[in-house]
Parts: sequence; structure tokens; C-alpha cells
Amino acid sequence: MKAKSLKKIVKGLENIFRVLKDNGVNDHILRQRYAEYLVASILAGRGHAVSLLGERENTAADIYLTDKKIRVEVKSGKIHKDGWADASFKIGNQISRKFDFCVFVIFGKSNRERVEHLFVFTSDELQEVAKKRKHVAAFQGSNPCLLLYSPCLKEYDAYIKEEKTTPFKIERTLSRNPKRFDRKWGKIK
Repeated sequence: MKAKSLKKIVKGLENIFRVLKDNGVNDHILRQRYAEYLVASILAGRGHAVSLLGERENTAADIYLTDKKIRVEVKSGKIHKDGWADASFKIGNQISRKFDFCVFVIFGKSNRERVEHLFVFTSDELQEVAKKRKHVAAFQGSNPCLLLYSPCLKEYDAYIKEEKTTPFKIERTLSRNPKRFDRKWGKIK
């Protein structure tokens, strides 16, 4: 899909979010689709040949860069009242086999669907998230593999200690230095 078309789609979805907000509607499914189009638009703007949805020849991830044969998964999350956000990788199979890069799009607390962060990870950076850990996911049986984003390392460490669960190096690194991952499009070459 062309960069110009993707920009129009992103702008159109932003207008839809405004109308939904005016009517008190919060649509997380539309948010996920918006995140995919936003990332696709950015990657196309950086010169990549982007395909998504039904036009992908490789459907393992949300976006396929046909010029580089790269699979990009897009996860979205909204910042909760406590400042935390999370991305679900269900039971973890996705991480080891289905993508080369993952972009975690985090939306702010308001209903305006404003993007706060676009964290770019390699699949290698997320390998430990595929491990199931206890006391983190609400649905342990079907969704135990979560990437947690904490507003600061001190809060993250306190949560891990309180819940008596396994800390992940990637989460600690993200909490300590989010700028290391935010909008780091140069990783996707």
C-alpha cells in the first residue's frame, strides 16, 4: 500500500475516534486496527514496501515488508489509571515464530486515542516474554505471556516483589530507559 493512502487512512481513523469520543464510545478493536495502519504508514514513509491485511503474502504478522521480507507484529495498549500498560502475546508462540519485529503502540489515558509511545523491539529482545509467569495475567490459562510497561523502574520492582513473580530483563530495561525503544525505526532495516 502506498504511503499517501496509508496517511489518509490514519487521518480518517483519527476522525472516527473523535466522533466515538463525542459519543462516549471506547473501541479497543478499532484502536488495534488504527495502531496497525499507523505503523504501516510510518514504515511506508520510511521507504518500505508495506502490505497488510488481505494483501500480505506472508500473513504470520500484522505487517509484511515485501522489499525486505520482514514481518512486523503490532501490539496496542492503553495506559491504565496507574500509568501502566501491557501487550498480550497470549501463550507465547507468536514471539518465537511469527514476527521479526514488534511495535508496541501505547495510547494515553484519555479517550482521544493519542499515541504516547511507539516501542520497537526485535523478536530476540522479547524472547523471555514467551515464558509463562504467575500472578501477572488475569487469564492465566489463555493469556499468560504479557509485556508490562511501567512508568518507572522503582514501581516495576515493587510490583514484581509484591506479586512474587518473575521479572523480565526487557521490562526492566524498558522501565529504566523507554527512549531506548521509543520510535527506534532504524532497527527495522
